[in-house]
Amino acid sequence: MGLVAIVTSSFHEITWLCPSAFASEHDSENPEEKIKTVLDQSPFLSARAAGMGGALSTLADGIHAPFYNPAGIGGIHWEKTRPPIIRQLHFPYVAAGANEATASLNKEFRDQGGTGDKGVGSAIVDANAGKRQYGRASALVSMVMSRIMLVQYYDTQMAAFRKETGDDDQTPIRMSYRSQSGSGAGVSFTDSKETLYLGAFTSLVQRSQLDGSFSYNDLVRSDDRKANLKPNLLKYTGTQTNIGMIWKLGKWGRPALALVNKNAGGSRFSMRGDKNGVDPSLHRIVEKENLTMGFSLSPRIGKTGAFNFIIEGQHLTDKEVALNKKFRTAMEMTLGGFGSEGIFGVRAGYNLAGASFGLNLNLGLVQFEAASHAEDIGTGNRHFVERRNVAVFSVNVLYE
Repeated sequence: MGLVAIVTSSFHEITWLCPSAFASEHDSENPEEKIKTVLDQSPFLSARAAGMGGALSTLADGIHAPFYNPAGIGGIHWEKTRPPIIRQLHFPYVAAGANEATASLNKEFRDQGGTGDKGVGSAIVDANAGKRQYGRASALVSMVMSRIMLVQYYDTQMAAFRKETGDDDQTPIRMSYRSQSGSGAGVSFTDSKETLYLGAFTSLVQRSQLDGSFSYNDLVRSDDRKANLKPNLLKYTGTQTNIGMIWKLGKWGRPALALVNKNAGGSRFSMRGDKNGVDPSLHRIVEKENLTMGFSLSPRIGKTGAFNFIIEGQHLTDKEVALNKKFRTAMEMTLGGFGSEGIFGVRAGYNLAGASFGLNLNLGLVQFEAASHAEDIGTGNRHFVERRNVAVFSVNVLYE
Protein backbone atom coordinates (compact mmCIF):
# COMPACT_ATOMS: atom_id res chain seq x y z
CA MET A 1 0.00 0.00 0.00
CA GLY A 2 1.52 3.35 -1.06
CA LEU A 3 1.99 6.22 1.34
CA VAL A 4 -0.51 8.53 -0.35
CA ALA A 5 -3.19 5.85 -0.10
CA ILE A 6 -2.30 5.29 3.54
CA VAL A 7 -2.46 8.87 4.74
CA THR A 8 -5.52 9.92 2.73
CA SER A 9 -7.80 7.08 3.89
CA SER A 10 -10.55 8.02 6.33
CA PHE A 11 -9.33 8.12 9.94
CA HIS A 12 -12.82 7.15 11.06
CA GLU A 13 -12.04 3.74 9.58
CA ILE A 14 -8.49 3.81 11.06
CA THR A 15 -7.41 1.80 8.00
CA TRP A 16 -4.51 3.96 6.78
CA LEU A 17 -2.30 3.21 9.79
CA CYS A 18 -0.63 0.16 8.29
CA PRO A 19 2.65 -1.08 9.78
CA SER A 20 4.68 0.57 7.00
CA ALA A 21 3.88 3.93 8.56
CA PHE A 22 5.92 3.25 11.67
CA ALA A 23 9.62 3.37 12.39
CA SER A 24 12.00 3.97 15.23
CA GLU A 25 14.05 6.77 16.67
CA HIS A 26 17.13 5.46 18.47
CA ASP A 27 19.43 8.10 19.93
CA SER A 28 21.54 8.67 23.00
CA GLU A 29 19.00 11.32 23.96
CA ASN A 30 15.29 10.80 24.34
CA PRO A 31 13.75 11.81 20.98
CA GLU A 32 10.64 13.07 22.79
CA GLU A 33 12.82 15.68 24.48
CA LYS A 34 14.66 16.62 21.30
CA ILE A 35 11.61 17.10 19.09
CA LYS A 36 9.33 20.01 19.88
CA THR A 37 6.77 19.15 17.24
CA VAL A 38 6.70 16.58 14.49
CA LEU A 39 3.83 18.19 12.56
CA ASP A 40 3.86 21.22 10.29
CA GLN A 41 1.78 24.18 11.50
CA SER A 42 0.70 25.31 8.00
CA PRO A 43 -2.95 24.45 7.24
CA PHE A 44 -2.11 22.63 3.99
CA LEU A 45 0.85 21.70 1.82
CA SER A 46 2.48 24.28 -0.45
CA ALA A 47 5.17 23.03 -2.83
CA ARG A 48 6.14 26.62 -3.64
CA ALA A 49 6.80 27.42 0.03
CA ALA A 50 8.60 24.09 0.51
CA GLY A 51 10.91 24.72 -2.43
CA MET A 52 11.80 28.14 -1.00
CA GLY A 53 12.43 26.91 2.53
CA GLY A 54 9.26 28.61 3.80
CA ALA A 55 10.35 32.14 2.75
CA LEU A 56 7.37 33.58 0.90
CA SER A 57 6.12 36.64 2.80
CA THR A 58 6.69 39.29 0.07
CA LEU A 59 5.85 36.94 -2.82
CA ALA A 60 2.77 35.02 -1.64
CA ASP A 61 -0.10 34.99 -4.12
CA GLY A 62 -2.70 32.51 -5.33
CA ILE A 63 -3.38 29.59 -3.02
CA HIS A 64 -0.30 30.44 -0.93
CA ALA A 65 -1.53 33.87 0.18
CA PRO A 66 -3.96 32.93 3.02
CA PHE A 67 -1.22 31.44 5.20
CA TYR A 68 2.02 33.05 4.02
CA ASN A 69 0.68 36.60 3.53
CA PRO A 70 -2.99 37.42 2.93
CA ALA A 71 -1.96 40.82 1.52
CA GLY A 72 -1.23 38.87 -1.69
CA ILE A 73 -4.84 37.67 -2.10
CA GLY A 74 -5.95 38.61 -5.62
CA GLY A 75 -2.38 38.90 -6.87
CA ILE A 76 0.55 41.31 -6.65
CA HIS A 77 2.52 43.33 -9.21
CA TRP A 78 -0.24 43.47 -11.82
CA GLU A 79 0.64 47.14 -12.46
CA LYS A 80 -1.16 48.33 -15.64
CA THR A 81 -2.44 44.88 -16.57
CA ARG A 82 -6.08 44.44 -15.63
CA PRO A 83 -6.69 41.05 -13.98
CA PRO A 84 -9.97 39.18 -14.59
CA ILE A 85 -12.72 39.54 -11.98
CA ILE A 86 -12.71 35.82 -11.18
CA ARG A 87 -9.07 34.84 -11.34
CA GLN A 88 -8.97 31.37 -9.86
CA LEU A 89 -11.14 28.38 -9.16
CA HIS A 90 -8.97 25.53 -7.95
CA PHE A 91 -10.93 22.31 -8.29
CA PRO A 92 -9.14 20.35 -7.17
CA TYR A 93 -5.78 21.09 -5.52
CA VAL A 94 -4.22 17.93 -4.10
CA ALA A 95 -0.82 17.53 -2.45
CA ALA A 96 1.15 14.76 -0.75
CA GLY A 97 4.42 14.75 1.14
CA ALA A 98 6.68 12.36 3.03
CA ASN A 99 10.14 12.28 4.50
CA GLU A 100 12.82 10.15 2.86
CA ALA A 101 12.70 7.46 5.55
CA THR A 102 8.98 6.87 4.93
CA ALA A 103 9.45 6.41 1.19
CA SER A 104 12.27 3.93 1.81
CA LEU A 105 10.34 1.96 4.43
CA ASN A 106 7.17 1.75 2.32
CA LYS A 107 9.25 0.35 -0.53
CA GLU A 108 10.66 -2.35 1.78
CA PHE A 109 7.15 -3.31 2.91
CA ARG A 110 5.98 -3.63 -0.70
CA ASP A 111 9.04 -5.55 -1.87
CA GLN A 112 9.19 -7.93 1.10
CA GLY A 113 5.47 -8.37 1.75
CA GLY A 114 5.59 -6.69 5.16
CA THR A 115 1.95 -5.60 5.09
CA GLY A 116 0.72 -9.17 4.78
CA ASP A 117 3.12 -10.91 7.17
CA LYS A 118 3.26 -9.74 10.78
CA GLY A 119 6.68 -11.30 11.44
CA VAL A 120 8.23 -9.79 8.32
CA GLY A 121 6.69 -6.39 9.08
CA SER A 122 8.05 -6.39 12.63
CA ALA A 123 11.52 -7.34 11.37
CA ILE A 124 11.48 -4.51 8.80
CA VAL A 125 10.50 -1.97 11.46
CA ASP A 126 13.30 -3.18 13.76
CA ALA A 127 15.81 -3.02 10.90
CA ASN A 128 14.91 0.63 10.31
CA ALA A 129 15.79 1.75 13.83
CA GLY A 130 16.68 5.43 13.96
CA LYS A 131 14.46 6.48 11.05
CA ARG A 132 11.42 8.58 11.99
CA GLN A 133 8.43 8.41 9.66
CA TYR A 134 6.35 11.35 8.44
CA GLY A 135 3.51 11.55 5.91
CA ARG A 136 1.05 14.24 4.87
CA ALA A 137 -1.79 14.81 2.37
CA SER A 138 -3.89 17.90 1.57
CA ALA A 139 -6.87 18.65 -0.66
CA LEU A 140 -8.76 21.90 -1.20
CA VAL A 141 -10.98 23.99 -3.43
CA SER A 142 -10.64 27.76 -3.64
CA MET A 143 -12.03 30.73 -5.52
CA VAL A 144 -10.59 34.21 -5.98
CA MET A 145 -13.00 36.99 -7.03
CA SER A 146 -11.13 40.24 -7.54
CA ARG A 147 -9.37 40.52 -4.14
CA ILE A 148 -11.71 38.22 -2.18
CA MET A 149 -10.80 34.59 -1.56
CA LEU A 150 -12.86 31.61 -0.35
CA VAL A 151 -11.18 28.32 0.61
CA GLN A 152 -12.35 24.91 1.83
CA TYR A 153 -9.51 22.55 2.76
CA TYR A 154 -8.71 19.21 4.37
CA ASP A 155 -5.30 18.16 5.65
CA THR A 156 -3.92 15.14 7.49
CA GLN A 157 -0.44 14.49 8.93
CA MET A 158 1.17 11.64 10.83
CA ALA A 159 4.60 10.93 12.33
CA ALA A 160 5.86 7.97 14.35
CA PHE A 161 9.03 6.64 15.97
CA ARG A 162 9.98 4.03 18.56
CA LYS A 163 10.66 5.23 22.07
CA GLU A 164 14.02 5.03 23.84
CA THR A 165 15.54 1.54 24.21
CA GLY A 166 14.67 0.19 27.64
CA ASP A 167 11.06 1.41 27.61
CA ASP A 168 8.22 -1.06 28.04
CA ASP A 169 8.32 -3.42 25.05
CA GLN A 170 4.54 -3.25 24.81
CA THR A 171 4.57 0.49 24.04
CA PRO A 172 7.51 1.06 21.69
CA ILE A 173 5.87 3.28 19.06
CA ARG A 174 5.24 6.97 19.73
CA MET A 175 2.74 8.45 17.29
CA SER A 176 1.49 11.95 16.49
CA TYR A 177 -1.51 12.45 14.21
CA ARG A 178 -3.54 15.49 13.18
CA SER A 179 -6.31 15.97 10.67
CA GLN A 180 -8.20 19.19 10.16
CA SER A 181 -10.72 20.74 7.83
CA GLY A 182 -11.28 24.44 7.49
CA SER A 183 -13.58 26.93 5.79
CA GLY A 184 -11.97 30.31 5.31
CA ALA A 185 -12.43 33.72 3.72
CA GLY A 186 -9.94 36.48 3.08
CA VAL A 187 -9.65 39.89 1.45
CA SER A 188 -6.90 42.27 0.47
CA PHE A 189 -6.70 45.92 -0.55
CA THR A 190 -4.21 47.95 -2.54
CA ASP A 191 -3.92 51.57 -3.64
CA SER A 192 -4.23 52.70 -7.25
CA LYS A 193 -0.45 52.63 -7.74
CA GLU A 194 -0.12 49.17 -6.18
CA THR A 195 2.38 50.40 -3.65
CA LEU A 196 0.80 49.11 -0.44
CA TYR A 197 -1.11 45.86 -0.01
CA LEU A 198 -3.06 44.95 3.14
CA GLY A 199 -4.93 41.71 3.75
CA ALA A 200 -6.52 39.35 6.27
CA PHE A 201 -7.69 35.74 6.22
CA THR A 202 -9.81 33.90 8.82
CA SER A 203 -10.86 30.26 8.92
CA LEU A 204 -13.08 28.11 11.12
CA VAL A 205 -11.22 24.88 11.80
CA GLN A 206 -12.35 21.42 12.92
CA ARG A 207 -9.37 19.44 14.20
CA SER A 208 -8.81 15.84 15.33
CA GLN A 209 -5.51 14.79 16.84
CA LEU A 210 -3.78 12.00 18.68
CA ASP A 211 -0.46 11.82 20.48
CA GLY A 212 0.46 8.66 22.32
CA SER A 213 2.38 5.38 22.57
CA PHE A 214 1.25 2.05 21.13
CA SER A 215 2.71 -1.39 20.61
CA TYR A 216 3.29 -2.86 17.19
CA ASN A 217 0.82 -5.65 18.04
CA ASP A 218 -1.85 -3.03 18.81
CA LEU A 219 -1.54 -1.62 15.29
CA VAL A 220 -0.80 -4.45 12.92
CA ARG A 221 -4.44 -5.57 12.46
CA SER A 222 -7.25 -3.31 11.25
CA ASP A 223 -9.64 -4.27 14.09
CA ASP A 224 -6.93 -3.61 16.69
CA ARG A 225 -6.20 -0.18 15.19
CA LYS A 226 -9.84 0.80 15.47
CA ALA A 227 -10.08 -0.41 19.07
CA ASN A 228 -6.82 1.13 20.28
CA LEU A 229 -6.59 4.42 18.40
CA LYS A 230 -10.10 5.79 18.13
CA PRO A 231 -10.64 6.19 21.93
CA ASN A 232 -7.46 8.33 22.07
CA LEU A 233 -8.61 10.74 19.35
CA LEU A 234 -9.29 14.28 20.65
CA LYS A 235 -11.49 16.71 18.69
CA TYR A 236 -11.29 20.51 18.70
CA THR A 237 -12.92 23.55 17.14
CA GLY A 238 -11.26 26.92 16.75
CA THR A 239 -10.45 29.86 14.52
CA GLN A 240 -7.23 31.03 12.93
CA THR A 241 -6.58 34.54 11.64
CA ASN A 242 -3.62 35.81 9.62
CA ILE A 243 -3.02 39.45 8.71
CA GLY A 244 -0.34 40.86 6.47
CA MET A 245 1.16 43.79 4.60
CA ILE A 246 3.33 44.12 1.48
CA TRP A 247 4.97 47.48 0.73
CA LYS A 248 6.51 47.90 -2.70
CA LEU A 249 9.40 50.34 -2.24
CA GLY A 250 10.11 51.17 -5.89
CA LYS A 251 9.68 50.19 -9.54
CA TRP A 252 13.22 49.20 -10.53
CA GLY A 253 13.88 45.73 -9.23
CA ARG A 254 10.53 45.86 -7.38
CA PRO A 255 12.01 45.90 -3.84
CA ALA A 256 9.37 45.01 -1.26
CA LEU A 257 8.94 44.70 2.49
CA ALA A 258 6.42 42.40 4.16
CA LEU A 259 5.07 42.00 7.67
CA VAL A 260 2.84 39.05 8.54
CA ASN A 261 1.20 38.05 11.80
CA LYS A 262 0.10 34.41 11.62
CA ASN A 263 -2.28 33.22 14.34
CA ALA A 264 -3.01 36.85 15.16
CA GLY A 265 -3.96 37.17 18.82
CA GLY A 266 -3.20 33.47 19.30
CA SER A 267 -5.31 30.74 17.70
CA ARG A 268 -7.53 29.06 20.30
CA PHE A 269 -9.01 25.57 19.95
CA SER A 270 -11.60 24.21 22.39
CA MET A 271 -12.08 20.50 22.89
CA ARG A 272 -15.37 18.98 21.77
CA GLY A 273 -17.13 16.02 23.32
CA ASP A 274 -16.69 14.24 26.63
CA LYS A 275 -13.76 15.67 28.65
CA ASN A 276 -13.92 13.07 31.42
CA GLY A 277 -10.59 11.38 31.93
CA VAL A 278 -8.79 13.84 29.66
CA ASP A 279 -5.88 15.85 31.05
CA PRO A 280 -7.26 19.39 31.77
CA SER A 281 -4.26 20.87 29.96
CA LEU A 282 -5.65 19.34 26.75
CA HIS A 283 -9.11 20.91 27.05
CA ARG A 284 -7.85 24.00 25.22
CA ILE A 285 -5.00 24.53 22.74
CA VAL A 286 -3.48 27.93 22.02
CA GLU A 287 -1.09 28.34 19.09
CA LYS A 288 1.30 31.26 19.44
CA GLU A 289 1.47 34.23 17.11
CA ASN A 290 4.15 33.95 14.45
CA LEU A 291 5.48 37.38 13.49
CA THR A 292 7.29 37.27 10.13
CA MET A 293 9.19 40.00 8.32
CA GLY A 294 10.68 39.77 4.84
CA PHE A 295 12.49 41.78 2.18
CA SER A 296 12.72 40.88 -1.50
CA LEU A 297 13.96 42.06 -4.89
CA SER A 298 12.16 40.99 -8.08
CA PRO A 299 13.87 42.31 -11.22
CA ARG A 300 12.18 41.45 -14.50
CA ILE A 301 13.32 38.81 -16.95
CA GLY A 302 12.03 40.04 -20.31
CA LYS A 303 8.42 41.21 -20.36
CA THR A 304 6.74 38.42 -18.40
CA GLY A 305 9.41 36.76 -16.25
CA ALA A 306 11.04 37.65 -12.92
CA PHE A 307 13.90 36.68 -10.66
CA ASN A 308 12.87 36.79 -7.01
CA PHE A 309 15.33 36.98 -4.13
CA ILE A 310 14.02 37.08 -0.55
CA ILE A 311 15.43 37.09 2.97
CA GLU A 312 13.02 36.48 5.82
CA GLY A 313 12.78 36.21 9.59
CA GLN A 314 10.07 34.10 11.24
CA HIS A 315 8.89 33.60 14.84
CA LEU A 316 10.51 36.94 15.65
CA THR A 317 8.73 37.34 19.00
CA ASP A 318 8.97 33.70 20.09
CA LYS A 319 11.77 33.36 22.66
CA GLU A 320 11.58 29.55 22.55
CA VAL A 321 12.83 29.48 18.95
CA ALA A 322 16.61 29.80 18.69
CA LEU A 323 17.80 32.95 16.89
CA ASN A 324 19.69 31.08 14.18
CA LYS A 325 16.55 29.09 13.36
CA LYS A 326 14.50 32.20 12.61
CA PHE A 327 16.13 33.31 9.38
CA ARG A 328 16.00 31.94 5.85
CA THR A 329 16.65 33.04 2.30
CA ALA A 330 15.36 31.90 -1.09
CA MET A 331 15.47 32.51 -4.83
CA GLU A 332 12.90 31.90 -7.55
CA MET A 333 13.01 32.33 -11.31
CA THR A 334 9.68 32.43 -13.14
CA LEU A 335 9.02 32.65 -16.87
CA GLY A 336 5.71 33.54 -18.46
CA GLY A 337 4.28 35.26 -15.40
CA PHE A 338 5.01 36.40 -11.86
CA GLY A 339 5.02 34.06 -8.86
CA SER A 340 2.46 31.28 -8.95
CA GLU A 341 1.16 32.64 -12.28
CA GLY A 342 4.39 31.70 -14.06
CA ILE A 343 4.35 29.05 -16.78
CA PHE A 344 7.67 27.68 -15.56
CA GLY A 345 9.48 28.22 -12.26
CA VAL A 346 12.66 27.08 -10.54
CA ARG A 347 13.04 27.56 -6.78
CA ALA A 348 15.74 27.21 -4.15
CA GLY A 349 16.00 28.12 -0.48
CA TYR A 350 18.23 27.78 2.55
CA ASN A 351 17.78 27.83 6.31
CA LEU A 352 19.63 26.31 9.27
CA ALA A 353 18.22 22.86 8.44
CA GLY A 354 19.73 22.88 4.95
CA ALA A 355 18.87 23.49 1.33
CA SER A 356 15.48 23.32 -0.38
CA PHE A 357 14.59 23.29 -4.07
CA GLY A 358 11.59 22.89 -6.34
CA LEU A 359 10.05 23.12 -9.81
CA ASN A 360 6.76 24.45 -11.18
CA LEU A 361 5.09 23.73 -14.54
CA ASN A 362 1.88 25.62 -15.23
CA LEU A 363 0.12 24.43 -18.38
CA GLY A 364 -2.81 26.80 -17.95
CA LEU A 365 -5.63 24.59 -16.78
CA VAL A 366 -3.30 22.08 -15.10
CA GLN A 367 -0.35 22.79 -12.81
CA PHE A 368 2.33 20.45 -11.45
CA GLU A 369 4.72 21.32 -8.63
CA ALA A 370 7.38 19.36 -6.77
CA ALA A 371 9.82 20.26 -4.01
CA SER A 372 12.31 18.83 -1.54
CA HIS A 373 13.01 20.71 1.67
CA ALA A 374 14.99 20.29 4.88
CA GLU A 375 13.05 20.70 8.12
CA ASP A 376 14.58 21.29 11.57
CA ILE A 377 12.12 20.05 14.20
CA GLY A 378 14.49 20.10 17.17
CA THR A 379 13.68 21.98 20.37
CA GLY A 380 15.47 25.19 21.35
CA ASN A 381 19.08 25.10 20.14
CA ARG A 382 18.96 21.39 19.33
CA HIS A 383 18.96 20.25 15.73
CA PHE A 384 16.82 17.40 14.47
CA VAL A 385 16.77 17.61 10.68
CA GLU A 386 14.81 15.56 8.20
CA ARG A 387 14.23 15.93 4.46
CA ARG A 388 10.67 15.99 3.19
CA ASN A 389 9.49 15.67 -0.42
CA VAL A 390 6.29 17.30 -1.71
CA ALA A 391 4.23 16.94 -4.90
CA VAL A 392 1.19 19.01 -5.93
CA PHE A 393 -1.34 18.62 -8.74
CA SER A 394 -3.96 21.32 -9.26
CA VAL A 395 -6.58 22.35 -11.79
CA ASN A 396 -7.56 26.01 -12.18
CA VAL A 397 -10.78 25.76 -14.20
CA LEU A 398 -10.97 29.55 -14.71
CA TYR A 399 -7.40 30.06 -15.87
CA GLU A 400 -7.03 32.73 -18.58
